Amino acid sequence: MFKCSGIIVLLMSVSMLQNGLALTGISNLTDLTRQAVEDENIAVVDGDRQTVQCTVDYNSYESVTVQKGLPVEMHIYVPEGKLIGCNNEILIPEYQIDQKLEEGDNIITFTPGESGTFAFTCWMGMIKSSITVVDKIE
Repeated sequence: MFKCSGIIVLLMSVSMLQNGLALTGISNLTDLTRQAVEDENIAVVDGDRQTVQCTVDYNSYESVTVQKGLPVEMHIYVPEGKLIGCNNEILIPEYQIDQKLEEGDNIITFTPGESGTFAFTCWMGMIKSSITVVDKIE
């Protein structure tokens, strides 16, 4: 019984550590990069700005790809009935963004200054996704 309890506590500790790291912007970037490629939410560049759209589900945020150096208008759509206690607030540590979400269209603006893959999460760090910043969108 003691061995089983110890293993359970260890597994829960690893899970909490992952959630805590995600809240600081540190996450498993290999998985996040793969998700960004699969989701294909690529920004549309229009002159000196860009727009990208993604959708929220009960336990997921879609990943997005944007271009470095241009202001981003990120439209996050929350379908009716899909907003729950965990997914109702989004944190993007790289851009110091902490925004409550509502059903319908939510808009977050930021300007990415460097290329890379940056994590964003729900307020508890359990739902994770990513913003991939590229030098140029083709």
